[in-house]
Amino acid sequence: MISPSEWLKTYNHLGSFYPYYCYGRNSELYTSISSAIENIPSDERLIDPVAIAEFVTKSYILADRTLVQNISRTPWMAKPDGQGGWKYAKLPEHGFRRMPANEIAQELKSRLLDEAIGYLQGKSQVGILLSGGMDSRMLAGVIRELQLKGDWNGQVIAFTWGVDGSRDVKYAEQIARMFSWEWVHLKLDAEALYNNIFIAAEMGAEFAPHHLHAMPKVASYQGLDAILAASYGDSVGRAEFSGTHLLNQKPILQVLQSRLHLFIKRRDFWVIRSKIFREVKGQMVCDAYGYRQSLGLNSENHNYCEIELEMHYMRRKLQAPMSYIGMHVPLYQLFTAPETFAFMWNLDPQIRDDSVYAELIQLLPGDLAAIPWTRTGVAFGVKKRDVDKAPKEHHQYGIWLRHDLRDFIQAKVLSDTIMKLGIFNVQTLVKLVKLWPRSKTITTNAIDEIVSWLATLAIFVEKYNIKSPYRFDEANVVGDFLSSIYGNLRAWLYQEARERVRD
Repeated sequence: MISPSEWLKTYNHLGSFYPYYCYGRNSELYTSISSAIENIPSDERLIDPVAIAEFVTKSYILADRTLVQNISRTPWMAKPDGQGGWKYAKLPEHGFRRMPANEIAQELKSRLLDEAIGYLQGKSQVGILLSGGMDSRMLAGVIRELQLKGDWNGQVIAFTWGVDGSRDVKYAEQIARMFSWEWVHLKLDAEALYNNIFIAAEMGAEFAPHHLHAMPKVASYQGLDAILAASYGDSVGRAEFSGTHLLNQKPILQVLQSRLHLFIKRRDFWVIRSKIFREVKGQMVCDAYGYRQSLGLNSENHNYCEIELEMHYMRRKLQAPMSYIGMHVPLYQLFTAPETFAFMWNLDPQIRDDSVYAELIQLLPGDLAAIPWTRTGVAFGVKKRDVDKAPKEHHQYGIWLRHDLRDFIQAKVLSDTIMKLGIFNVQTLVKLVKLWPRSKTITTNAIDEIVSWLATLAIFVEKYNIKSPYRFDEANVVGDFLSSIYGNLRAWLYQEARERVRD
């Protein structure tokens, strides 16, 4: 397992690794949450209801919180200062600089080459995570150019996960063969997803299990000096987060303030008891916006939205499962070095779009632009052309969860372990689990996310003997009955609407 001190070297990168520490003792860092839990007496291992409320509201935990009280992750862009506090990296400023797309691409390429060689120096064999998307082929092109220029003479193994015949698998193989790299195809199926439920639980139940994909198999591959990924490419290179451009993003936590109350838009289908949600919502807001003071930010800062998306969404949802690899093999994310993202942040967000990638791909070796893009099935930037009929989705997580693993997941969600936490609305859970398998989509939805995560949570609580500060018999109140009716109506309407717009 990689030492936590190794990861402090990249603390000022957008996509670093964030070790664990016990409250008040940040001089002792742990690579895994299991090591941190061992330092807490059994009778003091309490579940954190704030973290639970954050997950079911956002599908990830905010800030530094974990599911165990008094255990945190190291802060974003910070390292211990040796005096019990934190030294925060200085963030580059956002700007409005405007340049032609071809000039942006030239400068971005130069910075990516410098960043990549910094990760590759001294390493003879590395793995890269290669899909049919644009980000990973940018990574592939950058590494290939370093090889062709003689700046790095090591070997590359390209890892691709997905079902046979999918676009990701098809296009990634073409790229690897084009560059004469060894290509390893890691298949996804219901069995791999089942195993990921237990691995996600062991890691602290901070994400739904399907986000692990085939990462455990990558981490166990022998002979690798490092693994490189480009998961941050969209957010840095094109200012796009989960398919939505930065300029169209909303605050990470939608909060309404009245004279008497604080309102948070609930997206959890009321699976948490109303009383508990009211108790923790103030702490949720503090987690969402508490970094502003430590980083010297305020709501008027240009593109603060981008900063909070990086510190919360990218760090806690995308990078959290990736940390499984980072626990076993050094993992580096291209696009995240300070010199790289500082350049992109300084540009006017209006010009951070697909045109940058359209120019950049032409500057890299190989005919990467000719290989279709997984998202569209045609070459990047092309709108009218015959679309590749290969399946767009590289998995069938929705089907595997609701059918192959349904009985196992339902038993875990409705287990005494979950019920005795006293945090969840029992009536809502029973109805939600009954509604859940009716969805027909291949992809996962918000209900899949919550239900599969609850199964992981049950295993996590059992494995580490985590206790709850609440009593089970406090849960049966009239308010929760009414909430369950409203929550399940919302769940039904959500599922029906999604069935009409997705596969």
